[in-house]
Amino acid sequence: MNRWARWFACLGLLAALAPLGCERANRDEADPDPMAVVDGSEQWNTLVAEVNGWVEQGRYIESLPVAERALEFAEAHGGADQAEVAVSATNLGIIYSELGRYREAQEMLERALSIHRSVHGPQHSAVANGLNSLALVYQRSGDAAMAEASFVQALAICAEEPLADGLFQSMVAGNLGVFYLEQGRADEAKMPLEVALDLQANLLARNDPRLAIAHSNLGLLHNELGQSDRAMAAYRVALGILEQNSGAESPRLSVALANLGLAYFDDRRYAEAESLLERALRLDEQGLGPNHPALAVTLDLLATIYGSTGRDDEAEAAEKRSARIRKEAEVAAG
Repeated sequence: MNRWARWFACLGLLAALAPLGCERANRDEADPDPMAVVDGSEQWNTLVAEVNGWVEQGRYIESLPVAERALEFAEAHGGADQAEVAVSATNLGIIYSELGRYREAQEMLERALSIHRSVHGPQHSAVANGLNSLALVYQRSGDAAMAEASFVQALAICAEEPLADGLFQSMVAGNLGVFYLEQGRADEAKMPLEVALDLQANLLARNDPRLAIAHSNLGLLHNELGQSDRAMAAYRVALGILEQNSGAESPRLSVALANLGLAYFDDRRYAEAESLLERALRLDEQGLGPNHPALAVTLDLLATIYGSTGRDDEAEAAEKRSARIRKEAEVAAG
């Protein structure tokens, strides 16, 4: 996959939780949802709702301290089955991942997964959800072998689950497809990405934001296969859906903007690419902070555009900022 392309897999995960803090767990009445918001703790429920509100806006920095308080409260006051702890650890792990704090994300998600396995056994859909969450963190932190194994195991559980949730299954399939793209395995990516879009198109309204994920990820496939017109069309659909649902200034638009900008860049439509990439950069700064690793990708592209249009000072400034962000990320990763 183009080294500058950005993928929507983690946003797909957040959508799959619908809402964050209430992971899907297929069950009968005798098997209560282990990730449902638990009654009897109004303060904890309020914290989870506040986390949801920030995450739905793509405001991960603001969501972090609230999610940390929710986990502390769950540890002190949660039930014996640790349902609140599992919810809170999952939410915190997802937020850490979005902020590039992968070691902390892995710790939180492994803790939640351990609770699910202990309560429900290894083949429960909550375990599949936990594996999908962990796979995304492995993918972002560069552990390809663990990412693939976790995605495949999650899909296998979905296939065996009698009441499998088609939306969640589509999210995992889409995430696996993006993983294959990232590994340069476009032929293997095609089927899961198309399956993800077909499932969601049959289950969701046409303007549902989860469809934006599937369209954007399919755009990555078209781009990889050299089908630039189809890639741009898919990105435009994704961006239109997100703008309709979240507004033009939501940080959740940044991935769609960046990918469409990259497609214009590859097509040498530099003025259009610059406008979209600068907008993506601004929204990422709002949602992720000024030093998140994702900003370095956009800055690299902008530096190339600035340089190609004779604005050497702007290009140099973007390059220096990108290099500083990458160096800080390397130090933080140890």
